[in-house]
Amino acid sequence: MRTLLAWLVLACLLPGIIGATTLFIHEYREGRSQLKKDTIQTVRALAQAVDNQILRVQALAVGLAASDALATGDFGRFHEQARRTLAHARLGASVSLADSQGRQIANTGENFGASLPFHGSPELVRRVFDTGEAAVSDVYQSRVLHRPLVAVAVPVMQDNGVRYALTVTILPETLDDILGAQGLPPGWVATVFDSAGTIAARSRASDEYVGQKPAPGYYRHLMEADEGTFEAVMKDRVPVLAAFTRSAVTHWRLAIGIPQESLASRFNRRLSVLAAGIAALFAVGLGLAWLVGGRIARSFSALVPPAMALGAGKRVAVPSQSVKEAAEVARAMEEAARLLEKRSATLRESEYRLAMALKAANTAAWEMDVATQALHPADDLLFTMLGYAPGELATAGDWLARVHGDDRAKVAQQIDEVIAGRRESYRSELRLLAADGSWRWILSQAVAPERDADGRALRLVGTHTDITERKEAEAEIRRLNTELEERVQQRTVQLKQSNEALMLSNMELQRFAHATAHDLQTPLRSIVGFSQLLRQELKPRLDERTDEWLELVIDNTRRLQTLIQELLDYSRLDAQARPFEPVDLGEILGQVAATLAPAIGDSGAEVEGGPLPTVMADRGQMVLLLQNLVENGIKYNRSRPPRVTVSAERQDGEWVIAVADNGIGIDPKYHERIFEIFRRLHSHQQIPGTGIGLAICQRIVERHGGRLWVESRPGEGSVFRFSLPVGDQAQ
Repeated sequence: MRTLLAWLVLACLLPGIIGATTLFIHEYREGRSQLKKDTIQTVRALAQAVDNQILRVQALAVGLAASDALATGDFGRFHEQARRTLAHARLGASVSLADSQGRQIANTGENFGASLPFHGSPELVRRVFDTGEAAVSDVYQSRVLHRPLVAVAVPVMQDNGVRYALTVTILPETLDDILGAQGLPPGWVATVFDSAGTIAARSRASDEYVGQKPAPGYYRHLMEADEGTFEAVMKDRVPVLAAFTRSAVTHWRLAIGIPQESLASRFNRRLSVLAAGIAALFAVGLGLAWLVGGRIARSFSALVPPAMALGAGKRVAVPSQSVKEAAEVARAMEEAARLLEKRSATLRESEYRLAMALKAANTAAWEMDVATQALHPADDLLFTMLGYAPGELATAGDWLARVHGDDRAKVAQQIDEVIAGRRESYRSELRLLAADGSWRWILSQAVAPERDADGRALRLVGTHTDITERKEAEAEIRRLNTELEERVQQRTVQLKQSNEALMLSNMELQRFAHATAHDLQTPLRSIVGFSQLLRQELKPRLDERTDEWLELVIDNTRRLQTLIQELLDYSRLDAQARPFEPVDLGEILGQVAATLAPAIGDSGAEVEGGPLPTVMADRGQMVLLLQNLVENGIKYNRSRPPRVTVSAERQDGEWVIAVADNGIGIDPKYHERIFEIFRRLHSHQQIPGTGIGLAICQRIVERHGGRLWVESRPGEGSVFRFSLPVGDQAQ
């Protein structure tokens, strides 16, 4: 815990450290950049100070050049004037006067009249005579003062031309004083370079370096531009960061060198402060982590004994905790102990119930040590179910020795395969020899064995269940099934004989019905014929009542003929049935409408049909079915023109055909009776008919595997619906 907290402190401080370091580096870079800018400003100020000094010297020289002594050629008096002026102004070291050849006429560094050498900077004299303007020399060795000097020369104008070059020399010490007056930080070096890059003045060790060139690298950077910064090594081998600028007046360069060591010490001081702050943060953070981690660790270490007690199933005593999370864990452990105790009680109850259930099922549990083949029964039932004493069946070999010879090899093979891992479990019904010499049927089964890390089987667990009673019951069932099969075969033979007799009887009945119908039709036709002849012969002498009687005889005879024919058709439905074929019900409806055209015309009826399917059916019976239903819709209508509509819809794998009319309707209590043969709801005088048509329709629909029903109320018309299966060729 302490280690984790320490790492947490490190992880939390690391972004801050990275940020602080980044900020420090950024600040250092910004500071360095600002330092460069500030140093350039200082260099510019130095250049301005040096320029001011040069201009003052130049002004002094211009004043001396206007001396009346020069105009009159009184060089001795000029010499005295120049000395007094220098002493009073304190701006230069000496004043000299030279002609165009560089010959000095007078020099305050020597007494007037002394022999003088040529001017030490002939280039300066030549530039004044060539340009007629003031000029500043580079560093040169004075031939009079015998030391390095710089000079400002101005022309002395006479007769509209340059007559002489008047020079005022400046000692390097004068420039050194200007550099020293700037108050630069210790270690910083300010240097004045002439136009050729020669050292003209230096704030430190000036006497040693004036008149010399700087180090090559320093010189190269210095002469490359008019202003900037660079890093190089000075003449005294000190690495510096240098800032420089070029004077617009003298074209000299001034530079300030900041030692890199000074910059590094400045950086190191800041870095040391930052490192010290970080170290302090680390120390404080790690100390706090150590203290807090110890408190947390002690809280959780106090939970170890209760956890061990919980694992051992003992009473849990959890000490009070100062850490909220540890207190929550403690409460959870107490609750877990309570639940574990409750679960243990439940488990004991379940084990008791399982033991009772196994005992009730006559099932004994066992466990076998694979290495020693020793059996460890869960209870004595493993032995007592066969009447043995516990010591008689101590190993798996003792059991296998008592397995029936027909079952032994199969059982041994299955157990070996389970132990070897070639199968997950085994389940086998086998016969075991009981102590009394009888054979008992046992259901023996086992699950996959427990294995060690190397995959070796250690322990095999299974059960033995006595299934002798079940086997005996199965044998009894097989015996009864055998007897039942024999009886079924006998009854099948009897039923076949009965069916054959019934078929012969039906055939005889059909022949009888046909013969009877034929025999009855002949006298009935004679009755109708002679009744009509009698009516024609005696019509002039017949009174109205006798004529009605004869008409009644003829009508009833014809009704009897129709009834006999429909009975004959009803009896022939099965005999005249044809194989099913695809039948277009729309085509059938058209055929029915053509057949019923006279009745439709006489009644003014309308017969309409929606899209009708193609079904697998007997074509002739479909014609008879639709004709009877449509004819009923036309016939059972009294006061309004009949309208019959035939439609179809598919419902739950079958076609439902609806024949709807606007007729007189049927009371719901008669909906089932109208399909019975000879069942009529109206007299022949009200509506003609025999009462067989709907019975024929029902038999046709039933033969096709469907059903026929009606939906109707008095005065609201009727809807006859029948269903037909959707065949493979139905549309």
